[in-house]
Amino acid sequence: MSSLSVHERIKLEKLFKMENGYVLDYSDSSFATAIAESMGINANDDKYKTYGTSKAKRLRAIWDIEPDNLIASQICLFLKSIKARRESAYWSVDEDESILISEVELIEKRLQGISPEKMLAEVFAENTDESIETLISSIQREINASKPQGALDRVHTLFVKYLRIKLKSANVETDRMIPLHGIYGIYVKKLREQALIETEMSEKILRSLSPVLEKYSDIRNNRSLAHDNDLVSNSEAQFIINCIANAMSFIESINPG
Repeated sequence: MSSLSVHERIKLEKLFKMENGYVLDYSDSSFATAIAESMGINANDDKYKTYGTSKAKRLRAIWDIEPDNLIASQICLFLKSIKARRESAYWSVDEDESILISEVELIEKRLQGISPEKMLAEVFAENTDESIETLISSIQREINASKPQGALDRVHTLFVKYLRIKLKSANVETDRMIPLHGIYGIYVKKLREQALIETEMSEKILRSLSPVLEKYSDIRNNRSLAHDNDLVSNSEAQFIINCIANAMSFIESINPG
């Protein structure tokens, strides 16, 4: 049985377009093939027909029955299918859907057992800066104690430091008064100039994060422990941290060092 939460299932159903019993544009045959390829199971087995025989109802039953690692494999294959479709002429690129894809990628990583604190540790695996080590240790303590609210301001600081290091290595100096979303915009522009972003979709997702980061700075200033504030909920704090960790992990994968 998977550990998918209600909120995660809602996101998956929205991205996979399951509201009318369908799953993406799969036929019965291609759906069964995709499930067999990604999970090694037969989607037509009677045990997956608890809620009915439509593709969406069978997929919901699969999520109920199968373990996290198999669900992660299924999500991974479906994401690849969506990305392939979006690179074609007949599939339009929608900014809200780009953000949803990023959120579903986080769900996949969670099901694989890849936590945000592990992703951050991997990004800075070669780091020798003591201040960064201190930040990561503090972030890990708060998350491991189920108190992500206490890590929000430090993740913000860590991302700022990370982007400044990346820009400095590219011989780009930034004024310390430039906010996070401004630094991020400069860095994404540099990635584009260096042709490090392979697809239009990935570029769209990266660019869509800029206004999100502007809101993150507001959260850091007014809803975190950076000041005497009322805090955001634990679930929202964890969601924000997951998004930032995922962005940093992707950036490091295309522009390491």
